[in-house]
Amino acid sequence: LPGSFRQALWGGWTCPNCANAFDAFGSLVTPKSESYASNPAVITISARKLRLLRPDLYGFAGLCHRLRVKVGLAWDQLRYIKGHLQNGDTRAAVVVSHDPLLIAAYTDELDAVAILEFPVDFVEAYELVDGTRLLTVNSYTQLHEPDGDIVLGPKARGGLERL
Repeated sequence: LPGSFRQALWGGWTCPNCANAFDAFGSLVTPKSESYASNPAVITISARKLRLLRPDLYGFAGLCHRLRVKVGLAWDQLRYIKGHLQNGDTRAAVVVSHDPLLIAAYTDELDAVAILEFPVDFVEAYELVDGTRLLTVNSYTQLHEPDGDIVLGPKARGGLERL
């Protein structure tokens, strides 16, 4: 049975394990938005900075995306990002390489460090050098297996298994 009006109209299903909704083609439609942050960020979004990172959310492509959201064919990525910045877990991060731009982001929930790659354009725009200290905002979900490139540390908190 469909789990929503959108699923009844366009097809799709809801995963019984993670409660995320998927369309008829298996694409994520609405991620479950539960926050497990021990130190929520409560940061507001900067449209200017987000436009650099996600230009597809602006201009003609952004308009098309917003229309797809309104008719139930896509999940609202902008709303999701805003929620992430409000409710995500803030932790320390540091630039470990400026070309390519690699940032090491720590999470106490996983007791792990994730290496994240960003556009090299950010190096000049934000005057980044190796060793620059940053703030990261992490989100977690409860899944059975961590992502393949994440190794949980010995002090990882139970149930938080994916970055």
